[in-house]
Amino acid sequence: MLPASIPEIRVIYESIQSDMKTNLEQLKNRAISLLIETNEYYLLEKKKAIEVEMYHNAFITLLEWLQVQRKRYIGRNKERWSTEVWNFLWGKEEGNNHPEILKKLDLIEEQLLSYSAKFNDVKETLAKNTEREETTQKYIQKMGALQDEIKKIEGLYEDEIHSLKNQLEDFKQREKDLERQISLLNEKYTGKQKEKSQREVELEQELNRLRKDLQSQSNKKNELYNKMKQQKKQAPQVNPQFDEYGHIPMASEAKRTMFNPNKYIR
Repeated sequence: MLPASIPEIRVIYESIQSDMKTNLEQLKNRAISLLIETNEYYLLEKKKAIEVEMYHNAFITLLEWLQVQRKRYIGRNKERWSTEVWNFLWGKEEGNNHPEILKKLDLIEEQLLSYSAKFNDVKETLAKNTEREETTQKYIQKMGALQDEIKKIEGLYEDEIHSLKNQLEDFKQREKDLERQISLLNEKYTGKQKEKSQREVELEQELNRLRKDLQSQSNKKNELYNKMKQQKKQAPQVNPQFDEYGHIPMASEAKRTMFNPNKYIR
């Protein structure tokens, strides 16, 4: 006949198992909460490298604690003979007292290992993001330096362009002045040409008038010459011997004198 159960011992025994289950549930809940937080960091791309490192180390600690718990359930140390007696009286096997708890421990260990692997992936992703950020920062710095250099060059070119604009305005003003001077010179030259042309017309008219006068005088001279010639032909011959001999006219009786002047005329 089995002895009556002692409530105090049963309560203590069950309370110990309940505490162990509670610890395992707490461990599981902590692991799940850590996974949720990790997914939040991963999805939101928050830069929480320190927190991830801390959680990663926490998983390692939890895995070590889980191994300790497994050893407590699987390989118990030899306890006092009273504990073994009470276990026997309660029908509990010593080697494998809690198979459901062991299954839960295996499941939790698998989940923790999976979460640890995911944390490693998150850690690698954050490392890549950090490297990418460093590369991006270097690129931004280079682009900033290029922008500064471009601004300096633009400033130099703006000064040069401003100087060229001033020169261009000066050249335009000089061009306008030259055009104005050329216009005045053209007007002056055109006026002189007109005056010169008017003077030439007057001179030509004067020359034509002089030519007409000269021609008129020449005609008058020719007329007088012709009249004189005609009058000479019509005049009577006083001494026909003058024409014959071309000498000074003398009376015919002079030939008979002793002095003959024709001898001395060459």
